[in-house]
Amino acid sequence: MDPLSPLPSFLEMKMIEEAATAAGRGMKLAIEHVIQRASLIQSPSWRSRVARFVENILKRHGSEIRLLITYAVNRQCLRSNACAPLAESMYGGRRAKLGPAGDNGQYSVLPLNDTDKI
Repeated sequence: MDPLSPLPSFLEMKMIEEAATAAGRGMKLAIEHVIQRASLIQSPSWRSRVARFVENILKRHGSEIRLLITYAVNRQCLRSNACAPLAESMYGGRRAKLGPAGDNGQYSVLPLNDTDKI
């Protein structure tokens, strides 16, 4: 491992992948917990109607809701000073681009700026 390299090592990439997987599992468990809690409300009131509505929406569209939440969080992190998705920024990773280093045809790693497309 080269500590001066801007590229992450294999171990860092594996840790980033594990963080992203754990975050996905955590969000899935949270949605399942909300569905379970909503199904327990049985009193004939507006709360039970709202709980059944939320339960039905989450059962039908839970994976899409998780995807939208993940997209929103990662987009916000990419556009922040971190310049990396949430899992990468947890371990100090940053997105970068290759740019010309000079007239000799070599390239260097440059940080992203506001004009770069995400």
